Amino acid sequence: MRIIVSASIIALLTGPAHSQALNLWRDDKPAMSENQKQKNEEVDKAYRSATEQLPSKKSNADPWQNVRGADQKQTTSASPRN
Repeated sequence: MRIIVSASIIALLTGPAHSQALNLWRDDKPAMSENQKQKNEEVDKAYRSATEQLPSKKSNADPWQNVRGADQKQTTSASPRN
């Protein structure tokens, strides 16, 4: 009896999860008009030109550069520890 009840509960609980997945296959997006497509292309072109004008950020090889004191040297290679 317990097996039948547990199997029926599991079957009832999987129903809502299965029905949620059915919405993934539908395509409810409205079709874009020519004006909207043209506007999107203009916005994309403006975004690309704006991002190309930004200077590239130079990567800093030493993240602790500002923390060190003036008397300590910056080493380029790691020294072996014994």
